[in-house]
Amino acid sequence: MGYMIKRIRKKYHSMKIKTFLMGLCATSLVALVSCEENTTKSLSELKSEQSDAIEAFRASKGYSFVELEDNRLPSDAKTGVFYRFRNGLYARIDSWGDLSQQATLNKTMVFTQLKGHQFSKGSPQFSLFDNLSNPSIPELEFAYTYFYSSGEVHYRLVENVRPIVDYDDLMCEGIAFPVSLGLGNGAEVSLIIPFELGPSSTYSSGISTYVEKVKYIYK
Repeated sequence: MGYMIKRIRKKYHSMKIKTFLMGLCATSLVALVSCEENTTKSLSELKSEQSDAIEAFRASKGYSFVELEDNRLPSDAKTGVFYRFRNGLYARIDSWGDLSQQATLNKTMVFTQLKGHQFSKGSPQFSLFDNLSNPSIPELEFAYTYFYSSGEVHYRLVENVRPIVDYDDLMCEGIAFPVSLGLGNGAEVSLIIPFELGPSSTYSSGISTYVEKVKYIYK
């Protein structure tokens, strides 16, 4: 009889330990999920922080912006002025290039050389890139095209298959869109690309991209 009582007590004690451990695991899981939720920012929060970051960047550079109502340049567009298009892109035309050589939709291949960096509200400069002054890094190549996929898309990336460093992961609508503005071959542009138009790898983190200079070559 005493042996059976001991077994019952032992089993009861074991059940209490298991219940405690299960409760502890559940509490830990809730805490982990809660922590993840607290560190995951909403789209509105990311956009708000991006606005602050772009404004701080503009002030640090002394740039002025001209707001546009659509995605076209005005007929009297000037070089050296940052225009903000309806899609959110900031673009400054520094050189129109050879206007007698225009990009043709679904035919022209575009090769870009670019220099710049990424930035956010807490980090004004990181992830620098530059294949303008470093010829060992190949040009970023894309086909000039147009389709709609959760927004306008003006490119199809031509991936670099050579076993060297490339900038394929920088390709985005923000880099391709200016070709649709009637730029000539060899045009040079400066860009501030919001994360909504930037590389897919930076979207969820709300990181913006500043392209100090991008040169477009048509082939």
